[in-house]
Amino acid sequence: GDLKLLVTTDAVSRGVDVPRVSHVVIFEMGTIDEYIQRIGRARGSSGRGHALVFFEFRSKDSGCAAHLAEHLAACCEQVPEALKRISEEVAGGKRG
Repeated sequence: GDLKLLVTTDAVSRGVDVPRVSHVVIFEMGTIDEYIQRIGRARGSSGRGHALVFFEFRSKDSGCAAHLAEHLAACCEQVPEALKRISEEVAGGKRG
């Protein structure tokens, strides 16, 4: 099948509808709200799509891992083991 890949800056993360985008690659996750807006580009009107997110732990936003894990779980998506581990380490004071 066809691959409709969107590569862009943060400029289209909000309010711009790009039809028929099947895959979104998010190089820098940002906040949870920004993440939700960005992955929405892959869903479009079909309600289906794929998003690849590069997540890097940052101590200045240590709660981000837990928020992302909670969001994925709430959406019935698989939560990667590494993300669970980071969340647990932050909650246990081993990271921060």
